[in-house]
Amino acid sequence: MRKTMVLILLALVFGTVGLQAQSANVVCGDLDEADCALLIEAQENLAGLSSYGVNITGAVSISNIPDLPGDINIALAGTGAISGDLSGIHMSQEEAMALSTDPEAAFDFIAAQLQSVNAEALVTITLPDELVAQSDGQLPAAIPLELRLVDGVAYLNFDALRGALGQQGENLPAGWYGLDLQDLFERLMAMSDAMGIEPMDPEIAAHFSDLDRISEFVSVERLDDTTAADGTEVASFHTVIDYAALMTAVYGDPAMRDLLEEAMAEQGQTLTDEEMDRMIGMMQQIFQGVTFEVFQTVGLEDRLPRSVQVTFNWNLQPMVDAMIEAGEGDLGLEGPAPRFSLNLTQTYRDFDQIDEIIAPEDATIVPLDALMSGMTGMSGMSELQAAPAEDVEVPPKPQAYFRK
Repeated sequence: MRKTMVLILLALVFGTVGLQAQSANVVCGDLDEADCALLIEAQENLAGLSSYGVNITGAVSISNIPDLPGDINIALAGTGAISGDLSGIHMSQEEAMALSTDPEAAFDFIAAQLQSVNAEALVTITLPDELVAQSDGQLPAAIPLELRLVDGVAYLNFDALRGALGQQGENLPAGWYGLDLQDLFERLMAMSDAMGIEPMDPEIAAHFSDLDRISEFVSVERLDDTTAADGTEVASFHTVIDYAALMTAVYGDPAMRDLLEEAMAEQGQTLTDEEMDRMIGMMQQIFQGVTFEVFQTVGLEDRLPRSVQVTFNWNLQPMVDAMIEAGEGDLGLEGPAPRFSLNLTQTYRDFDQIDEIIAPEDATIVPLDALMSGMTGMSGMSELQAAPAEDVEVPPKPQAYFRK
């Protein structure tokens, strides 16, 4: 049962990726042919670049969570850049769904992207005063994150964190630390094989990859043209995905029910018709409180994306009500169910103008064996600074200038 639920949720994740995939498989809804062609061309042009920069702003709101001081509003803002062969990361929906059904192919894809794409980001997360006060000094008002991804190694600058955390940051290591992600993914892949985690059934995945079917639940309209901050004339589009209706249709399809029963039978699990009805009903209820909107702009002259704003809201009340009705009790909630919302805006800049993104000088690569054998806490990481030279790899690369 648990495996089946994981596979279902994985399908949702890849389905969402597919809907927003920056590829020729743009879901155009009721757009006319010219407007649809503009969106397709913009995504193809972006995938054909060698680099670009982004500015990011966002806000996360969490409400009705027990033991938290009222509504929690977290803000983030930052800049970033990406360079390399970008064609792979702007995959089609069919490609995204194919990866969900073939773990080995998914690993090969990730490994290839880690070697072909470099990135950097400087993001500050601002926490609400109420949460900071409740933590009694354990949380800072702002958390700065300086990150890089170079040649498959992810780097984090701990100096920025030490300064923000004050006394709490004294146990953190100093300088840049890196983790070999390709090695990590190889080990995770081996672990999943050992645990018997199975790929998603291709027929189940197909229910989330039928663009014609998905288009029935996606509304896209072209708004009035406007002017970007840099004076560029842009076309504006508004997309709404009716997740509640989409998932009700998907899980209400008798073919989906048959596929789920077959998948569970292969795992040695059998549900009665009543139990299957309850599970499907629960999955449908999960998405009743979800809303998903996208606003995006495209340059009318260069035919490149200029901005994307994503708004995601999730009211868990329908799911909580369904769980209570199914006999799960009151779930310990007093009052309304939790709510979650995300608003994220990304604006593009500096097309094909990003300098080479290189590894930070004198970065310490964390030995993965030590990390996976039980090292916990940052105090353990700080001991790596005193490790023998043969245990630590220092990339012989010059310090990169991080563009603010």
